[in-house]
Amino acid sequence: MSDPSPTAHNTFSPPGASAPAASSGSSFAAGGSLWRQMWNGVLTNYLRVAIHLLKAIFLTRILFFNLGQDYYGFWTLLWSVFGYILLFELGFGKTVQKYAAESAATGEQERFSRVVQAVLTSYLCIGAIVAILSIVGALFLPSLLKLPAGDHTYYQLTFLITGLGCAVVFPTGIIPEILTGLQRLHYRNWAIILNQIFELVGIWLIFRLGGSLLAVAAFVTLNNLTANAIMYVAIKRLLPWLRLRPTKVNQIVLKEIMSFSAFIYLIALSRLILLKTAPLIIGSMLSMAMVAIYQLGTRIPELMRMGTNQFQETLGPTAAMLHKAGRDGELQKLLLTSQRLSVFLGLTALAVFLPLGPAILKVWLHVDDTTVTTIMTLMIFNALLFAAFRDAPWELLLMTGHHQLLANTAVVECVANLGLSIFLVRHLGVVGVAHGALWSNAAIALFIFLPAAVRYAGIAFWRYLLHVYLPPLVTVLPILLAAWLLVSRIPLQNWTFPLLVAAMAVIGGVCLVIGWFTCLQPPERRKILALIGKIWRFG
Repeated sequence: MSDPSPTAHNTFSPPGASAPAASSGSSFAAGGSLWRQMWNGVLTNYLRVAIHLLKAIFLTRILFFNLGQDYYGFWTLLWSVFGYILLFELGFGKTVQKYAAESAATGEQERFSRVVQAVLTSYLCIGAIVAILSIVGALFLPSLLKLPAGDHTYYQLTFLITGLGCAVVFPTGIIPEILTGLQRLHYRNWAIILNQIFELVGIWLIFRLGGSLLAVAAFVTLNNLTANAIMYVAIKRLLPWLRLRPTKVNQIVLKEIMSFSAFIYLIALSRLILLKTAPLIIGSMLSMAMVAIYQLGTRIPELMRMGTNQFQETLGPTAAMLHKAGRDGELQKLLLTSQRLSVFLGLTALAVFLPLGPAILKVWLHVDDTTVTTIMTLMIFNALLFAAFRDAPWELLLMTGHHQLLANTAVVECVANLGLSIFLVRHLGVVGVAHGALWSNAAIALFIFLPAAVRYAGIAFWRYLLHVYLPPLVTVLPILLAAWLLVSRIPLQNWTFPLLVAAMAVIGGVCLVIGWFTCLQPPERRKILALIGKIWRFG
């Protein structure tokens, strides 16, 4: 992707509800449909990711080769800067998800409506602030960044258009959050799939017709607005009684929202440190060219993350519904099963991308650089830590009353990641930023998330390790070793696109086939097959 708009695929975040049974006009998911909706979301999530991967493969090449190193570095830096729009989001996105999920369990409408209107009003005010800051930032851009020598007007204008576009799109970010909380991720995903296809085709046409970075920035804004408009149509069909309009914010409602969203705000800040700060550090301390080097090194790990964290997104709303209904035993089982699957997916991605990473860079982007390869390797292991220890427990802990623990962890991680990155970039150059991200993540994963997940599961530590980690390790590690030995025999210059696709399919396919029998229990396999059959029959 060009690097997503902060609100086109945002994972913003809302809290609780209680009431009598749903009224006849409610379209909330309920009862036996919960698990079907969850797997609908999982399957369409992976379809969305497959489309995104194809788009990323071609769009990264289009942008890199049409923009050149300086403009490409500036483009990635733009989305890092405007990624900080999440700071203004104040955690309201997850709050909307949580209230939507809990309302789906209780059928309450009035409380949910008040929350949605309060959040929308806040988003509109925030969008106005983002617009003002974009104007100020564009004026002072040459003094803030080490831009290439020459006239900086074009850089400033591109920055301004991108910022104003984010300000306009930002308030509509509430729409995908509502669909996510209602366990209608498949509706959201189909809209995003169309968004991805239009973005690829549109940007390709812009360059074919002689367009520029400025035209790309304007097009991305319009495309994201269109996707959110499509999702709004789906919401109106599901919840015809819901009115998405600004209103005077009730202080009691705002206080209730903030009791949850304040902690989400701290968590969002942590994610910005993890995902968005690195290009800023590199751009201010090194150069735009080094930003491009770092981004090239993180492309494959980003693809790995997209392939390993899709089903976890459905866990949050499901956990909120089960927690609201008092079904704690099902929550513990959900954690154990989802964590085992997450570890398996993470190790499978490692088996594919670790041995084939240099060849992918060579064939895909014509890059054969030791610095890029080193960054890629470090960030692949960083992605594995998220899949193996953090993604699934994070979703369940967040929606079941442990948001304060996650917020405290976020603050610690912010300080550690930023401090290490700044220190190491002075001594190791651009590679130091990758080291900073990896080692701070490792400490958080092993000393905070692993013990918290074991306590939540309610079983002994060694039993947890044997249940969650042993089957995936026994399955994937021999395949990884064999793949590494075979790939190392093929010189880098001999790799071609068909050979690369075949190797990825074989390694990943072998892992998935063996893992179907070793990492899934017989009842789980039967349940998945039954769910896939229902989804195939009923859509």
